[in-house]
Amino acid sequence: MFDISIWEILFLFLVILVVVGPKRLPEVARTLGRIVGWLRHTWGRAKQSMDEQMRLDELKKNQRRAAKAEQSGEPVDDR
Repeated sequence: MFDISIWEILFLFLVILVVVGPKRLPEVARTLGRIVGWLRHTWGRAKQSMDEQMRLDELKKNQRRAAKAEQSGEPVDDR
């Protein structure tokens, strides 16, 4: 996903360690973990909602197509 080498990760860890300090590092890591978890959960719910809306739109489109075909007497295409 990200093109980050091990050296870049270690550098980031060291910068965070210097900025935050060793005493607060576990607390910051927990907070970041919670934030990442919340973001993943929220993104998953948003994606699920968009997928559901797309399915509903497709269903409505098929219903309109079937109603139009029924009115004109044409056979319904089952795509």
